[in-house]
Amino acid sequence: MNITPLSQLPRQTVPAFPGWWIALGPGIVWMALAQGSGELIWWPYMVAKYGLTFLWLLVPACLLQYPLNLEIGRYTLLTGESIFHGFIRLNRGFGIFLWLLMSVSFLWFGAFASAGGTAMAELTHWPEGWSQRGQSLFWGYMSIAIFIMAILSSGVIYTLIERFMKLVAVVTVIGFARLVGTDR
Repeated sequence: MNITPLSQLPRQTVPAFPGWWIALGPGIVWMALAQGSGELIWWPYMVAKYGLTFLWLLVPACLLQYPLNLEIGRYTLLTGESIFHGFIRLNRGFGIFLWLLMSVSFLWFGAFASAGGTAMAELTHWPEGWSQRGQSLFWGYMSIAIFIMAILSSGVIYTLIERFMKLVAVVTVIGFARLVGTDR
C-alpha cells in the first residue's frame, strides 16, 4: 500500500485551516481524555495523600502521552482508518489483544464515577441527612445515569462530549484561578 506524503499532495486537496476557535474542539476532547485518564483525578489525590513526593512524575507522565497521541492522529489522518485496524493489519492477535485491553480499561468507569461522586458529595453535602457514603453513591449513580442518557439520546456523541468538555474546561480554569487567588 502506497501512502503519499502530505507534502506531495496537490494544494487543493488539503483543506484550509478553519481557525483556532474551531480547532479547539478536538483539543477539548483530548483534554477530556487527559482528565479521564487521571491527570485531574489521581494526581491531586496522590499529592493530597503523599505531599509533593511524587509530583515530579506528572511531567514525564504527560510528556509520554504527547508523541503517542500525535502518532495515532497522524496515522488516522494519513490512512483514514482507526489505529486498531492498523494493529490488526500488523498482527491480528496483537490487535485483538490491544482492543480487549482497551475494553477492560473501560470497566474502570465505575471507579471514576465513584471518585467523582465522592468529590461531589464533599463539595455539596447533598442530599442532606444522608451518610457521606450514601451521598457519594448517590452522586456516582447520578453521573452514570446522566452519561447513559446522553449516550442513548445523542445522535452524535462526539459533539455532546465536545460541548460538555468545553464547559468542564471553563469551570476548571475558573476554579483553579479562584484557588490561586485565595492563596495570595
